[in-house]
Amino acid sequence: MSTEHIQLDQYCDTPAYNTKAVSIRTGVPADTLRAWERRYGVPKPHRTPGAQRLYSERDIAEIRWLKQRTETGVSIKQAVALLRSTARSEVAQTQPKPDPEPDTAQSFSELLFLALTKFDSAESDRILAKSFSRFGVEATCLEVVEPAMYRIGDEWAEGRSPIAVEHFASHFVRAKLTGLIMANGQSGSAGPVVAACAPGEHHEIGLLVFALLLIRRGVKVYYLGADMPGNDLAIMIERARPKVVCLSASTLRNAEALFNTARMIQRMDCAPKVYYGGYAFIAAPELRDRFEDTWLGTDAVSAADAVREIAVAP
Repeated sequence: MSTEHIQLDQYCDTPAYNTKAVSIRTGVPADTLRAWERRYGVPKPHRTPGAQRLYSERDIAEIRWLKQRTETGVSIKQAVALLRSTARSEVAQTQPKPDPEPDTAQSFSELLFLALTKFDSAESDRILAKSFSRFGVEATCLEVVEPAMYRIGDEWAEGRSPIAVEHFASHFVRAKLTGLIMANGQSGSAGPVVAACAPGEHHEIGLLVFALLLIRRGVKVYYLGADMPGNDLAIMIERARPKVVCLSASTLRNAEALFNTARMIQRMDCAPKVYYGGYAFIAAPELRDRFEDTWLGTDAVSAADAVREIAVAP
């Protein structure tokens, strides 16, 4: 990033990162961030109902720019003035340009699909940043990311797209969503909830989205990711004492591993409630009969609301 000029409009302004995460990413201590905000009004983080600060990618870009200026000997007061002057100049010099992108989530999903199939991570990142800003995190995940990923998976399954596209897209989306979860997963007051894929299960995009929905609802989430061995999961449960464990499987084989893991959890002294989901239980509805009232269903929002009710219960 240049120390002379900064283009803020290229960064997403959706609040997503807590103070600790921003301090780690920028190298600026939390006390310094709060002092800059108090004295100079920069940055301007979003405040949650619980008064927690949440910073956007745009805030992080401003902080890094200010830090670079102060490292060259410029006072923070002068750096803030330069930042504001640069922003005003950028607005004044930029000619209005029509936005070529439509305003619907479906259109953004189409654009994301095309960018991912072209292995264009920069364009994919730009599309997601605009979508987060326009529709918010939840709608972007459910109406932009998931449809694009389902379409990529279908094209690969039908032989119309190479597996490399599916791998590239999965790694890109996984990195984006995991970053949001790791930055905010421990900030909730309800729960905790543990989310993991069944042993042998490597498809985790749906579980990532679900975990993010829980976090957005104030639930503390321990996200363990793909291919979680049952014995190691049991150790985690003993230590974290979650109220709910959410497991995911996309194939019949992994669904069987999920059931075995669930039975093991239910025999534990501190046995939490076990919920399960994933494509395996949509493709083979009869599998749901092996559990009672713990299928997450096909509506991620309703599922997140249901798990939150348990997570906030005494």
